[in-house]
Amino acid sequence: MYILLFGLTIVTLAIIHLYGKNGKININGNTEVQNLIKEMCNEYCIETPIIEEGDNFSYNPIKNAIAIKKEFRNSLEHIVASLHEVGHYIFYNNGTILAQLTSKTLPIIILNRVVILPAYIIVLVASAFNFVEVNSSMYIVLFKYVFFAFFILASVIRLTIGIYNEIIADHYVLGFLKKASILVEIKSVKLLMTLAIISQVLLALTWISAIMLIYELLFI
Repeated sequence: MYILLFGLTIVTLAIIHLYGKNGKININGNTEVQNLIKEMCNEYCIETPIIEEGDNFSYNPIKNAIAIKKEFRNSLEHIVASLHEVGHYIFYNNGTILAQLTSKTLPIIILNRVVILPAYIIVLVASAFNFVEVNSSMYIVLFKYVFFAFFILASVIRLTIGIYNEIIADHYVLGFLKKASILVEIKSVKLLMTLAIISQVLLALTWISAIMLIYELLFI
């Protein structure tokens, strides 16, 4: 199951890249996309966020800043990705109860990604070379119960609140593009967004399948 989900995730991401790469938009360079971001913020009556250059497109809720890829292309993929992060920014700053809940659950998602998932992989490798004894009480308490319960909680949050957050961000983008000054085919944007959501779900399920497999190898 893990291999199947991983394969589907890779295929979906490849389709997104190829499909989005071929759709050219009359936007050139970071300056013009920043103007588009300002236009979207004005549409939703919200202050323009801090805009930085980064290795990828992202929204940092701690800094309340948006990162735009340094190697920006005038492709549908890059335009939609940029505005999608603006959608996250708008959602996090709209003051709704759901936005506050998302903000409060974000540390759980981050801790799961940077601590729990790598920990299971490290312990699996270490146990394979007999560097650790997973049957010891410490590893049983941590990895069989505490970390696993935390992982399940984070996975549920990711597949519910997290995916809903992605959909809301897309909703803001579509609402803006229907009125925006740039010409885009809304059907193409919707298809790209749908594929992106599918890839997010597949990636989450891939990690769930992988950790379940590791759990079985370690304790069953």
